[in-house]
Amino acid sequence: MPIHSRPTLWPAGFDPNDTSTIAQATVVRSNDPSEQPHGVHKHQTGQVTLSLEGLVGLTVNNVRWALPALCAIWLPPGTSHNGFQGEDGLSVYFHIHPDYVHLLPAEPVRLMPNTMTVEMIRHFVSLSTPRKQNTHTVKLAQVIIEELALARRLPLNFAPLPEHPLLKHLAAAIAQAPASRRSLRELAQEAGLSERSFSRLIRQETGMSYGDWRSHIVFLIAVRLLAGGQSVECVAFEMGYANPSAFIARFKSVLGTTPGAYAQALVHSGNPWQKETA
Repeated sequence: MPIHSRPTLWPAGFDPNDTSTIAQATVVRSNDPSEQPHGVHKHQTGQVTLSLEGLVGLTVNNVRWALPALCAIWLPPGTSHNGFQGEDGLSVYFHIHPDYVHLLPAEPVRLMPNTMTVEMIRHFVSLSTPRKQNTHTVKLAQVIIEELALARRLPLNFAPLPEHPLLKHLAAAIAQAPASRRSLRELAQEAGLSERSFSRLIRQETGMSYGDWRSHIVFLIAVRLLAGGQSVECVAFEMGYANPSAFIARFKSVLGTTPGAYAQALVHSGNPWQKETA
């Protein structure tokens, strides 16, 4: 999984601040012709960023939040942020009129929508932006908003991607060799720091221990392999786990579901937006 990324580029003509409708949505592909990035900004609308493939995330309060596939980040109106995607990134941005955000939290959260909600968002993107009340599209938007409000929440600190050069290099190394089991002491010596200083740097930058942070990056790789159809057993061994049961237990402790159930959700959702479709 590439750690390198660039700011999200809005598709030409899409206005995330449009408040003439209950909700609107757009697909963002990293390789699409797009407008210039906006840098750190905020919206009048509430924003849900749904990751579909590759590296997708947001920077909020100077913390980079990466998203596993089929997970989302909710930002209330007025939240300063900046989106980013890797070269293989594919995401959906679902924007909600400020009058309809009261069901959702007043602070940024990560969400894991169920398969039905993902499929409804998929269908909503293919429809014309709703302009009249009580139409099918408006009712669908209301149901999506209600389902997002009920979605299970993930830890806010899932796989933060720090800007510190040493840790950016380390994150890339973990992504390239997730099965490697190099100790914190070895990594600290390579960086020219004491083990204690390196551990402190990781916690300051990520809010996590090295072991937890590493596991989260590894799971960003694991969910991509699961999405590609690899078995739980194969993915467990590729991630460096001695047996699948240890991988399953750790996966569930972090993501709240088993890798098998997660893989089933990915299979049912599929890849709804191929390059040639709108």
